[in-house]
Amino acid sequence: MKSKYPGSFWILLAAPVILLILVRILGFDGLFGQDTYAYTKYSEDLRSLCTKGIKPGFFFWPPGYSLSSFLLFFLPAHVSLQFISTLSLSGCLFYLYRLILHSYPGTSAHHVIAYLFLFCLGAPYFLRNAIVNSSDMLACFCICGSVYHSLTFKNKNLAIDLILFFIYFAYGVITRYLVFLVILPYFLDLLYALFNLKFKKEYVLALIPILLCGLLYAYCKGLNLHFLNHQALETWNIKYYFSKTINSPEGQLNYMFPNIIFSLYPFFHPGFCYLGFLFLFFSNIKLKRNTATLHFISIAMFILFIAGNYFQNPRHLLVIYPLVLISIYPGYEKVSRFLSTKKLGIIFTVMLIIQSALSIRAIYPSFDRNKLEKEITAYVAHLGNENGQRLYSFDISNAVEYRQDQFKVVNLYDTVYSDFQKNSFALINESAWASQWRDKNVMINVHNLRSRYALRVIKEFRKGWVLYQIE
Repeated sequence: MKSKYPGSFWILLAAPVILLILVRILGFDGLFGQDTYAYTKYSEDLRSLCTKGIKPGFFFWPPGYSLSSFLLFFLPAHVSLQFISTLSLSGCLFYLYRLILHSYPGTSAHHVIAYLFLFCLGAPYFLRNAIVNSSDMLACFCICGSVYHSLTFKNKNLAIDLILFFIYFAYGVITRYLVFLVILPYFLDLLYALFNLKFKKEYVLALIPILLCGLLYAYCKGLNLHFLNHQALETWNIKYYFSKTINSPEGQLNYMFPNIIFSLYPFFHPGFCYLGFLFLFFSNIKLKRNTATLHFISIAMFILFIAGNYFQNPRHLLVIYPLVLISIYPGYEKVSRFLSTKKLGIIFTVMLIIQSALSIRAIYPSFDRNKLEKEITAYVAHLGNENGQRLYSFDISNAVEYRQDQFKVVNLYDTVYSDFQKNSFALINESAWASQWRDKNVMINVHNLRSRYALRVIKEFRKGWVLYQIE
């Protein structure tokens, strides 16, 4: 009897961990930009709450990802979060394998594994987020787990599947709020199935994960429902569907494609699956009340929501990508069956090389930014600070604040400053900020600095960053 899990399946699951070990050897610690530092700092604050009773300050994002570092409590917070992201990708691969086999009976396990190697593990944006300290991969894992157990519950009516569905669903929501939108069709379908089943008292146990996650959220965030005032909801507008230039709270944003095209990236962009529309065409899926319908309803709802937001960020599309992969798989298998085993092997090898090259191209900017932040912070830290000087900056401010403790960092984004502390420092990237942040706090503050004070260049860094002393 053939194993349901061939050897290549275990290689697939191990590959993300091998990659993580490699990138850590190369010096990449998963931190760059702004959000990764915020998640890591909050995770450290939560640990301090448990060990020292020090209450964390305000944290804008949901707490689930930062809380997950407690699963690897024996590691430093920034290391444990990076491992959580990587293990979440392995978890996604596990559930996607099971979901595809479940959704399309009779399919070849080896075809599924090859497919996941190329378009899940090999998807550049998906892979990139598996090695950074960001909530996206954990949210994707929770989505995959929720979908799988909702479908198996409908088949077997086992309480364990219902409980696991709500564990993944509830924890996914307190990891990324968008999980609620993605899983909503499956949740409603599950409720419909429950109403048509004979009640079992074990089903009540499914309420426990909802209660526990609710208590975790309340413990970390209080009863403040500030997420309902999120900019994504307050500024949502259907006019953004067809906009390429948007004047937003984040400044003036200029994009290559209108939002509605951007929201379809998972079907055609090289960062996701560039053959997605081809596979969709060959899938020939009939929309009846079945699993495929749920997948497409969820995808459609998500696309319509994301297209109404002003900000285009490919990582916002990651949470829907697993459902895209499940939905277009029949087309991939249909195309594969036209080819001989020898041709399939050649094509797989060529495509794996292409995916690897695209992944390196997608990951390199994160590596480079991480290296730049370390270089700048090391230089700033060596300056020393005996007079309570400040460092004024933006964009890189989270990195500098996290990686050194010599200077208090003042973010130029927060408010307009008319007075700046003399002999303090300003870390500015005027060429990068001038267009997007024109007439916003950031560039108003830069203008105030230049017009009211003398700025002495201390050090010029790569990518346009300049460190000034305010005189």
